[in-house]
Amino acid sequence: MVGLPGGTFRMGDINGKGHKDEQPVHELEVNSFAISRYEITVAEYERFAKATGRKLPVDSSGGDKDRGNYPVTRVSLQDATDFAAWLSEQTGKHYRLPTEAEWEYAARAGTDTLYSWGNKINQTKANYRDKNEVWDKKESQPVGSFSPNAFMIYDMVGNVLEWTCSKYEHRYQGTEQKCLKGGKASQVVLRGGSFIQNEVRIAQRYRLLSCICSDSMF
Repeated sequence: MVGLPGGTFRMGDINGKGHKDEQPVHELEVNSFAISRYEITVAEYERFAKATGRKLPVDSSGGDKDRGNYPVTRVSLQDATDFAAWLSEQTGKHYRLPTEAEWEYAARAGTDTLYSWGNKINQTKANYRDKNEVWDKKESQPVGSFSPNAFMIYDMVGNVLEWTCSKYEHRYQGTEQKCLKGGKASQVVLRGGSFIQNEVRIAQRYRLLSCICSDSMF
């Protein structure tokens, strides 16, 4: 885990390169919190699955290699939430998914550019799809394969999509600072993009129904 100081930041399409649902750009204050330095791995998730008697997710990346250090994929929001609850029970500390605002704060790491390292991207920076390059990374890569941001967090863009706990709205109205409560299925925000997508800006938003499984992590 990486402990992050609280602070203020501008959230949304700061650079004018995004979509309507990344508006309005607004300033938020975030309290201090901790977040995983790496995406949750197959090995970490397997310990949880075996301890709780649940089925392991299907590995969407294929191959015969040892995938213990790869990010776990095809986990539902409920899977991710249950993992955090189990981890809380095991450690006596409180774990949960980040809100959408916390995720963007962690990903920006004090920057206001398209990516934490600047405004240009290539496949030495992140695992994503680019039709203008020789795309050889056709699957997820082991966690920590690329350089971390200034907060020393890895793979905040690219590799695999990441669940947040926040309900999706077409325009920012405050739910980005909250965790979705129980009830009927709602669209939930995922962030970061993945190896199958060519748009992985920090501000880019994705959404899925809370009951859907995806190539995602948390």
